[in-house]
Amino acid sequence: MYKKFLKPILYVFWYLPCILLCLIVFRILNRTEIKGKENIPRKGGMLVMVNHVSALDSWLIGPIFFPRTALFPAKAELFKNPLLSVLFRGWGAFPVIRGRHNIRAMEKIVDLANHNIVVIHPEGTRSRSGEIGTGTRGVGKIIYESSSPVIPICTSGMEKFLPTGKYFPSFFKSLRINIGKSIDPNQYKNLPPEKDTYRQIVDELMFEIRKLKNG
Repeated sequence: MYKKFLKPILYVFWYLPCILLCLIVFRILNRTEIKGKENIPRKGGMLVMVNHVSALDSWLIGPIFFPRTALFPAKAELFKNPLLSVLFRGWGAFPVIRGRHNIRAMEKIVDLANHNIVVIHPEGTRSRSGEIGTGTRGVGKIIYESSSPVIPICTSGMEKFLPTGKYFPSFFKSLRINIGKSIDPNQYKNLPPEKDTYRQIVDELMFEIRKLKNG
């Protein structure tokens, strides 16, 4: 079980070495350009929405929030092994049971985003081509129920660094992280809490992420 006393130990002996490894991989062995970092709030909770291309997306995104630790929802099956569970949690991952109607997982994300950085992939699955897909309606519901700022981010190049189906990354690639201006979810509070509203919200989010890809 992940105890509070483990947090500082894991931060020093696991999280910090992981950050160093990420810097070596993405800043030295590959070239990563970051645009719009000033759009990230310096404190408080937020929902960070990033397109999903690679299994290592969290390793690319996590370090941009350092020294804060970003949280990433991950499928609960990954936490069955006690050792892996501790390591995943030390990196910022937390378990959720996936499913279209998993209201409890959505509530957990909304609650965590009140005071933490929570990173979500709104498409719900990885893109094999690198193109940005359609966001899930559940993400629209999360945004609707949250009061935390939403930060759209688009990454480019990860489909070349570690394509879907590959187990070993490539190096000397050009990667890009484009961070957009925050979206205030309170603008949607006057809309009815229904499926069409959630679809509208996530479609507008994906439009912003696509603009970042082309920007």
